[in-house]
Amino acid sequence: MEDHKQTCSTEGCPEDTRKLLSVKEVASITGLGVSTIWRNAKLGTFPKPIAVCGMKRWRTVDIARLVGSDASDPNAQSPRQSQN
Repeated sequence: MEDHKQTCSTEGCPEDTRKLLSVKEVASITGLGVSTIWRNAKLGTFPKPIAVCGMKRWRTVDIARLVGSDASDPNAQSPRQSQN
């Protein structure tokens, strides 16, 4: 019997869509809790994640657009930080 492992690759994708974020990374960037992110994604008030190899991930560009800054910058302020 052949082994049918699913392979995933971002090869050939535009550079800005190659970086995908986990819910913990999104929480760190936005300052929101993990549960809040899932709830808001379900309600449609937050970008929906995409399924990649059975995992849910957010495109960096979607989160950057949401927070209005470069989400790939670890020093970027989150929405919660900028309210203080």
